[in-house]
Amino acid sequence: MPHKVERWNCDYCKKHYAHKGSVTQHEKKCFYNPANKSCASCIHAMFSNYTKAPGSMCEITGTAIFQELIVNCPHWKEIKWSED
Repeated sequence: MPHKVERWNCDYCKKHYAHKGSVTQHEKKCFYNPANKSCASCIHAMFSNYTKAPGSMCEITGTAIFQELIVNCPHWKEIKWSED
């Protein structure tokens, strides 16, 4: 029989957790959290087919991204999203 399940969602990506503490820990290292200054929130990220597919790379360094969590990148620049 169907039943309601409460989940906690990351504010930056689509991951969800059963416990608030788990999502809090995840958000501190989430690749999409701009505070981490990582590839997923950087204007220099060049995505292969707009996914985390192989071939995604940094246009500044030329290195593959999404292979590991890179934080506090010296080349990081925030993406400015328009409110259209």
